Amino acid sequence: MSEQRLDVMGVSGLSSKTISKQSITNNKIYSMQAVSSSKSPGNCITGYDMVAAITQDTINLQLLLLWDLLDEECRKMKWEYTLKHGRFTLNYSFEGEMDAPEVILGTSKAPNFQVKLALNIPEGTLTYGVGEDKDSVTISDWKYVFDVDVNFAQIEQDHIQNSIAVPDVVKNMLHKFNDECFTIRHLLMDFQNANIANYDEVESKITLSEDFTEDDLISFQTGLTKYFRDLAETDHPFVLGYSIEEKTPDSDPSIPPTFTPTGGTYWIFFEEDESKRSQSTLNFLLTTDTVKKPLPYPTKPNFNNNWVSSNEYDGRFVLAKSLFFGEFILPKLQEALGHYITGERKGDDSILIKKSGLEWTLTESPEKGSSRWKYTYDKTFNWNAKDVEVWAVVKNVPIEVDHWITNKFWFTVELGESTSSNTLPIKLNGEFYVHHEFLCHPLGFTNERMSLSAKVGWEGTIDVTCGTQGVIELKPSISFKETVINHDGNFWGDIDQALLERNVKGLENNATWIKSQYEKEVNDLLNLFAPLGNRFVLPAGGVFAFKNPEFDDFQNLLFDITYKTEGLPSDTDNEIVSKKDQITSPIDERGSKSLPIKNLPIKNLPIKNLPIKNLPIEIIEKVRSFK
Repeated sequence: MSEQRLDVMGVSGLSSKTISKQSITNNKIYSMQAVSSSKSPGNCITGYDMVAAITQDTINLQLLLLWDLLDEECRKMKWEYTLKHGRFTLNYSFEGEMDAPEVILGTSKAPNFQVKLALNIPEGTLTYGVGEDKDSVTISDWKYVFDVDVNFAQIEQDHIQNSIAVPDVVKNMLHKFNDECFTIRHLLMDFQNANIANYDEVESKITLSEDFTEDDLISFQTGLTKYFRDLAETDHPFVLGYSIEEKTPDSDPSIPPTFTPTGGTYWIFFEEDESKRSQSTLNFLLTTDTVKKPLPYPTKPNFNNNWVSSNEYDGRFVLAKSLFFGEFILPKLQEALGHYITGERKGDDSILIKKSGLEWTLTESPEKGSSRWKYTYDKTFNWNAKDVEVWAVVKNVPIEVDHWITNKFWFTVELGESTSSNTLPIKLNGEFYVHHEFLCHPLGFTNERMSLSAKVGWEGTIDVTCGTQGVIELKPSISFKETVINHDGNFWGDIDQALLERNVKGLENNATWIKSQYEKEVNDLLNLFAPLGNRFVLPAGGVFAFKNPEFDDFQNLLFDITYKTEGLPSDTDNEIVSKKDQITSPIDERGSKSLPIKNLPIKNLPIKNLPIKNLPIEIIEKVRSFK
C-alpha cells in the first residue's frame, strides 16, 4: 500500500449538512506530496528540545473529521439552567443544531498566546419563563467566537502570585507532560480559562432579531458557560483531542529518556498576511528534562520564521540541535570512539592496557562557520620497566626500557543533504593512530630507540530516514580501512627483536579491539532508536506520517508532517470497530458511520478505520478561514 496526503487548503465553512450532501472518492480528494518545499531557514531554538508545529487548517480538519463521526444527537447543543429572581424561579433552556467547531490561532490583542474557538450554530431556540408560562426566541446562522488564553507559563505565575491553586491541566502541561497534552481538550484547558461571556464582536456573527433582546443574549451566554463546564467531564468533541488515536501504551523502558517530553507549553506563530492566515501554527514547545532544564519564563521563543512555510505539508516536527546532536549523536559517538591504549609497569615488566573514557576536544563546530563538528584527542603516556621476559643474550640481567605511547585520534561529523525525499545522511569519518616508542638499555651501557605505530582509518554514515510507514529511524553504517603497522629504530639482537615482536602483537590486538568496540557502540545506536517512532508520533497519534528530513540553517533536524491515509477503509466497508469495545455501527442516511459518543471512546478509535473518504469537495478548494 502507498502513503497519500490529504491536500488541506482551508476547511472552514464546511457544515455537517454540507458533508451529508457531498462525498467523493479517495482518488479525487487525496494528492501525494513526494517532495518538500524549498530548504527551510528554520529558527534558533533556545531553551527547548523539540517543537511540534501544527497549522490552523490541520487542526480544523481534524475537528471536522471527528464531527462527521458523531450521530445526530451529539451534534445538537442542549442545555438548561435556573435563575432565582426574587420569589420567582426562571427556567432557561436551549436546543439547537451545531456544525463542526473551528479554531482561530492568534488574536490582534495577543497574537502568540490567544486562541479563538468558533461555535457554528445554524439554528436554535432559547426558551425561558416561570413554570408553564414560557416564551421562546430563535436564532439562525450564528457564529459565536470567544477567546481562550494559552500562555500556560504566565497562567501558572498569575495563580501563584495571587495565592490561587494552579489548575491541574496547567501543572501537567508544564511539569508532567504526557500524551494528553497534545489535544485540543488540553489546549482549551477544559474552558477553565475561557472568557465565554465576552464574545468577539468582530469574528462572531450574531444577528439579534426583534424578539431577541440583549437580556436574552446574556441568558444565552450564561447557559453556554454552564454548558461547557458540564462538557468538561465528557468526551464531547469540543473538549476531545483533535486526533483520533489509539491509547498510547506505557513508556517503553528501551526508549532513551532523551526524547521523552516532560514539560511543554504553547506558542502561536501568527501569520499577519491574511492570505496566509490558515498557515498560522500552534507550536508545542517541549523540554525533555524539566528538573535540569526548566521551561523558560516568560515564554519567548522568538521564532522569526514560521516552521510551516508551505501548504504542501500539514505541520513540522523539529528536534533542536542541542538535543539531537548535543545530547544524543555526539555523546554516543564520543562514547563509541572513547577507547585508548596506555601502559604501566607491573612488577618488573611492562604491560599495555586498554582503557575507556577519553576526553575529546572540540576543534571545529558549525557555530564557528563550518558545516561540521571535528573532535580530536592527542595524549602521551610514559613509564619505565625492566622487561625481564625478553632476556635472551645475558641471563639474569634485566633490560631497562623507557616507554612512551601516544594516542592521536580524530573524527568528524558533517551534515549532508537529502539524497531522496525520505533519507538524510550524517557523514562520519576519522582515524585511530597509536605510536609506541621505547628506549632500551641492554647490558646497561647502550641505548637503543625504537618505535612502533598502528593506524586505522574509517568512514561511515548515519542515515535519518522516514520509511514507508512514515516513522523516523536511524540507520548507521561503518567501514574500516586496513590496519597499517610500521616500526623503526636501531634494533639489536634477539633482545630487541623479542621486544619488537611483543609490541607489534599488542598494538595489532588493540587496533582490532578499538574497531570491535566502535562497531558495538554504533549497533547500540541503531538498537536504541528502533522504538522511537511511536514517541515521535505524539503530536497527532497515528494520523500523521513524517517525511522529508532536513537540517535547517541552525542545524536543527526538521521533518514534514503529512496526513497519512494508508489503511483507510474501502467503499465496501460497512462498519467501524473500536479496538477496545468491538462496537459496530451501521451507516446512517448521511453515508458515513454514525457512532454514539456515549458508547464509544473515540480517542481510542484506530485511525485505519476512520471513514475519511466521506469528505466534501470543498476541502480541496481554497476556501480560506473565517472571512
